[in-house]
Amino acid sequence: MRHKQLKITLTLLLGLGVPMLYAQNSINASSGQISGSTGEISFSVGQVFYNTNIGATCYESQGIQQPFDITVITSLGGFEHINLSVFPNPTANYLHLIIEDADKTQYTYQLYSTNGTVIQNEKVFETVTTINMCSFVSAIYFMKVFNKNKLIKTFKIIKN
Repeated sequence: MRHKQLKITLTLLLGLGVPMLYAQNSINASSGQISGSTGEISFSVGQVFYNTNIGATCYESQGIQQPFDITVITSLGGFEHINLSVFPNPTANYLHLIIEDADKTQYTYQLYSTNGTVIQNEKVFETVTTINMCSFVSAIYFMKVFNKNKLIKTFKIIKN
């Protein structure tokens, strides 16, 4: 009797539970898989649909595919009137650093590899500074922007 009751319970659970399992799906225009000496990644190009939930101390993005955007790692107070941005990110060849402030002669940037090695250390002279990344390997880099030797922002840069 007990054995028969267990079979019926398992049959009901599996019969009702399996149809309710769904994986993420979307209509994709293209997809593929890239592998190299350091790893492998799968990608798809298609519908971009997501929802962002914002909390007091963090945010969460959920959905079918996530768009790529620039993440500001740190931002120190006292420089809210300065507009800093980098684009395009991810980049393949050139990265543009934009500093919208009257006095650009006080700014420098440092480009770091993930192991902390300084790759470039340059002064900023114009509103838009173009950084040649053609000779860099595909990896993640960090860019620190300084004003009078004080750290303003750190950007996470992805080189394709």
